[in-house]
Amino acid sequence: MTQSETTTAGRNGGHAVLEFIENEIPSLLHTSRAGVFYLQGRIGAARLEYERAVALDARNACALSNLGQLLLGQGEAGAALSVLRRAVEVSSDYPPAHNNLGNVYLSLGRVEEAATEYRAAVALDGSYAMPHRNLALVSYLSGRREEAVEEYGTYFRLAPEGLEDADARFNLGVALEEGGRAEEAFAEYERAVAAEPRFAKALNNLGLLRLARGEFEEAAGYFERALSADEGWTPARYNLGLCHFKRGEYAKAVAEFERVLADEPGHLQAASNLGVVYTTAGRFDDAVRVFEELVALHEGQPTLHFNLGVAYRAKGMGEEAAAQFRKVIELEPPGSPRALRAARELESARVETVPDTSVM
Repeated sequence: MTQSETTTAGRNGGHAVLEFIENEIPSLLHTSRAGVFYLQGRIGAARLEYERAVALDARNACALSNLGQLLLGQGEAGAALSVLRRAVEVSSDYPPAHNNLGNVYLSLGRVEEAATEYRAAVALDGSYAMPHRNLALVSYLSGRREEAVEEYGTYFRLAPEGLEDADARFNLGVALEEGGRAEEAFAEYERAVAAEPRFAKALNNLGLLRLARGEFEEAAGYFERALSADEGWTPARYNLGLCHFKRGEYAKAVAEFERVLADEPGHLQAASNLGVVYTTAGRFDDAVRVFEELVALHEGQPTLHFNLGVAYRAKGMGEEAAAQFRKVIELEPPGSPRALRAARELESARVETVPDTSVM
């Protein structure tokens, strides 16, 4: 789940903009101008107008709250904290100020203080959606997944009609999936993709759910879409390679794992599974080369020793294979499934077929 996606915003999730007769109150005039600039992406101009508004009226809670939001977005958490504490002091009944102060606390890792501010915002305005979104994130970070699911549900019920919040849909999907509710998670990931068609993480997670069900063609389609959205995103490429392997498309699997390793040379799972593909495809010399290199780098990994033993056995290198299987038994807890498999290999006087390799 993304951890930096709290939204420091006004009551309905947008930047609060006041409406008033233009020449009535100068401070509010600057506040309104700042809101327009902010929505236009003119952040520097917006900040200047909020600062002018506060200089004219130190009790302008809307300007203080939005200025704090802006400062946090610019990475100035300390300044944002000071401004938002002032906003809460001058107007303790202004919900957005509490919500935005909660966001600052959360950015500083002060989770409980963040939750207190979000709850204060909810208590002041039961129709205010955004604090529920942020409380959902706090609940998730605190290990309370069911509470997170409930808070996201409340957020979407209260949010303005037609709001498309792909990040929140994705985060809800993660909480549901981790709670064992795979089909509900799938629906949320789909909603995230509907809102943001190039949402690579959501597409990847859709693929993983289908891969877990053995629906390899559908899974591959999602991974390919994720890579179309973000060609350099390694998780989707690794998963596509795994999907090709499961479908028996060894050449395609090799190509994807090799591309992963070109981008991330230290990707242990991709390297190990590349060796597994080589063994399964009968490319035993390549498999031995890969696993010998990996064992030299990761001496304490029993999976690698087992797979090297398999590759040696396939090449007719019985003594070398036996040494690797003994190493597995040495490293594994007594009676573990892999230790028992290694013991069976040692007991076998002759193996007619290549034993199963272990995917990491």
